[in-house]
Amino acid sequence: MSNEPEPGKELRISAKALGMAREGFCPRCFWLRLHAQRMPYQVFPAVFSLIDSYVKRETSAAFSRGGRAPALLGELGLKVAGCEKAPQASRFRVRDEASGVTLTGTPDAVFRLHDGSRVIADYKTSRSFDRPGGLSRVYEVQLNAYAYIAQHGRHLPGVSALWLVYIYPDYPGAGEQQIEEPCAQPRQPDEPAAQTNPPLPPPEFRMRFSSRVVPVALQPEIITPLLEKAQELWQMPAPPPGNPGCIDCQALGALMSLLHDGERLA
Repeated sequence: MSNEPEPGKELRISAKALGMAREGFCPRCFWLRLHAQRMPYQVFPAVFSLIDSYVKRETSAAFSRGGRAPALLGELGLKVAGCEKAPQASRFRVRDEASGVTLTGTPDAVFRLHDGSRVIADYKTSRSFDRPGGLSRVYEVQLNAYAYIAQHGRHLPGVSALWLVYIYPDYPGAGEQQIEEPCAQPRQPDEPAAQTNPPLPPPEFRMRFSSRVVPVALQPEIITPLLEKAQELWQMPAPPPGNPGCIDCQALGALMSLLHDGERLA
């Protein structure tokens, strides 16, 4: 079966997916993401969606209750005059004429500043703000893809800034590798059971979350070259070579070898 795109079928890609084409990406892995209908073993815990929905609801409620930005925006919140409903991907899209690719997206938040301009923000449940590179480069492309759509579309004019709003667990040792310790030592068979009072109910469990707002450089001009690269890979009938040392390619190779050996021995 050929993997060549159907004649007349254009590539449509989300801002988030385009983020995987940032500098240093693996072209083989990106080709697979473009052509695969469904990637295996992709599990997204529902708790992250719940946190995301909660943050959006509370942010909107803060403006409704007090007419000012919520505390999670920190000092940058002083610049915010209000929030707007973020456009949906069905409307927030643009076709790039240079590449022929349609770019879509749904920002998490749109804030209106006191000077009348707008900020596009995205919420991330992560501590990666203190680890430059990696996912932060993906997020930078994602946000600038939103800015590109806003710049060339009709639904969100006047974007002057981009913010990443990180939501992360904040407690002593958060982010550090923990050493697992047993909760209690098991009682030996010949050891008599201790005569104790019935255990008290455990205290209420609460985890504190904090936030960090990280401004992202507004540079929508980086998007067109990435769209052209995506179109080039989209048109390839077979995947290109992967990057040397790509851990995902290595994992895929090991999986294919395991399947091949299993089928040979069956």
